[in-house]
Amino acid sequence: MRYDNVGKIVVNRATGRERLVGEEFDANSFVSITLYGGNVVKDGVLGRDEIFNNLSDRIVELELSPRQWGEFVSSFGVGVGTTCTIRSATGRNIKNKYVTPNSVERSEHTINHVLNEKLKDFSEKQEVIKEIFEKKSIGKADREKLGALYADFDNFLSSTIPYIKQNLREEANDVLNSAETQFKHDLNLITDQYGKESLGQKVKDWDVRNAALKHGSSEVGNVWE
Repeated sequence: MRYDNVGKIVVNRATGRERLVGEEFDANSFVSITLYGGNVVKDGVLGRDEIFNNLSDRIVELELSPRQWGEFVSSFGVGVGTTCTIRSATGRNIKNKYVTPNSVERSEHTINHVLNEKLKDFSEKQEVIKEIFEKKSIGKADREKLGALYADFDNFLSSTIPYIKQNLREEANDVLNSAETQFKHDLNLITDQYGKESLGQKVKDWDVRNAALKHGSSEVGNVWE
């Protein structure tokens, strides 16, 4: 029997090649969370209720990268939630219309924004300098004004450029951390699939194959078959 307040939530580790919301590179494996409506079946012998997935009643399906999954399970009650990809809702498949900008695009946007703002400011100051130089004589007040303009430009070089460099550094660190988490997740998935001993042997075979290729040997088989 179907009740509106009965459901089943399923968490799986999925494989594929997908770009998830909030990530800037494709994921080889990710976490899939599906919420189903539940069916209640009476057990006449044991006198208890069994609850099963109603596979035709898939309420919502979400996908998270390994990094997002780690953030999700460790930050309950903190922050404003974890970014995820909605794959389906109320039986309707969701198209992947939104793609998260990558670090290059974000950094380029930041640099262009800062430089454009400064160019507007310098353009206004250039008019002031032009007016001063058009005067027959430059007095003390004008010299002080020129000194202030020079100090402002010097401040731009000493503060804004390091800010841009720091922004680029932080972007790079975020990408590397996310990639490291994804790599470890994929490695664990491969280890579980083949077993540690089998995986270790395949790595050794792969090293032997690479060494043979490097030395031009033709006696190389496909060690991954």
